[in-house]
Amino acid sequence: QTSRPSRTPTATLAAQIPLPAWVNDPNTAVLLIYGYEIEGGFNEFFRFINAPTGEQFDLQLAPRYGHAAWGQDETGLYFDLVKYSGSSSDGFHDRIYIDDGTAVRLPIQPLTATPTPPSAKPNGSGQAVTIDEDVAGKPAFLTSANGDPVLALEDPFNGRYAEWVKRGWSANDMYFFVQRGQSFTDGPTLNDTLIYNSDGQLIATYENATTVSWSPTNDQILLYTDTINDSKPCLANVSNGQLDCDGITLWREENSVQTTQYNWLANGNAIYFTYRGADDNRFGFCLFQLDSHNINCPLQDDREHWSIRRVYPLSDTQKLAMHLFYNVSEVEQGTKAICIYDGTSGEFNCPVDETDLDPKAFIHFTDWSPNGRYIALTLHDGCPGCDDRSHALLMLVDTEENEVTHYGFVYYRRAVYWRP
Repeated sequence: QTSRPSRTPTATLAAQIPLPAWVNDPNTAVLLIYGYEIEGGFNEFFRFINAPTGEQFDLQLAPRYGHAAWGQDETGLYFDLVKYSGSSSDGFHDRIYIDDGTAVRLPIQPLTATPTPPSAKPNGSGQAVTIDEDVAGKPAFLTSANGDPVLALEDPFNGRYAEWVKRGWSANDMYFFVQRGQSFTDGPTLNDTLIYNSDGQLIATYENATTVSWSPTNDQILLYTDTINDSKPCLANVSNGQLDCDGITLWREENSVQTTQYNWLANGNAIYFTYRGADDNRFGFCLFQLDSHNINCPLQDDREHWSIRRVYPLSDTQKLAMHLFYNVSEVEQGTKAICIYDGTSGEFNCPVDETDLDPKAFIHFTDWSPNGRYIALTLHDGCPGCDDRSHALLMLVDTEENEVTHYGFVYYRRAVYWRP
């Protein structure tokens, strides 16, 4: 027996589950899903899926409601399962360690996502920017590693823009922004972004700035969209005040297109964006190179009613997935393709296309696998409008082999969990 139950005084040993060895193999992409089958009766399960081989292992559970989350402590990687049966007192909370299948039963309590998002994003020194949501004007503070306020940050707007407040550190913690926004019944929504150095000194202000993001590699470069002036994408050098709002804006004016979904490639050398024709069917995906200001478009198309619904980057890599969508009306719409762009090789392909889908199928992108090879998708066949996100089919896409595998039903798209 293991000594793990003694780690938590209120825990008791529930079971020893014979998990397959591949569940604990760090070199294998493993997916945990909460789903059901309807053949031979309604059968709920938590199912492990070995993405490379397709092997599956089920944990059979009593019916009604399940929740899962991955986590790790000093003894190893585990997953939590919480089961409610009528009321919280009738359910259970099992923590299962994947190295040997030891299951520890814990008292029922709310299950938080793993990892728990911090209240503020700390920089490398332990400093953080915190927002006091309970005070009028939502003042911002620079805090120490132990959470004590060190400095009340200057707010030149005196709390006028405080409906929402966001913040974020630059790549190497030299600067941070605090973005403040406010909507008005008799005017436009205003977003203003304040730039501070790591000592908390206000050094720059950008008006009408929304969708703010730092360069992933350069502390001084900020990308934002000017919400008042035709939603221009702007690049700001916060250290010397240089501002460039023309690079993509001139291109879209010359080509009579509307551009959106601006974001960084992970190497910081380019910004990607999508476009649609201002008065025709054109749509596409492009990259703006920061050094040359050249724009190249790996995807250019003109099929009627098609568009790029959303782009999904794989963290810390050059890979992007995008959702191509057909939309005529609420009852005539659906996913047409899932395409992959690899910024390292420049390759563009669509492993999921119309041959894989019902004409009215709708796909929700769930997540990339941690190793960046697989994509988990939930598929709703014949779902006009797709208001009901339950009862979805799971699809796994192997982006290296361009293979698509269909699995059983999952309850909803957030019932899919890649092992860390």
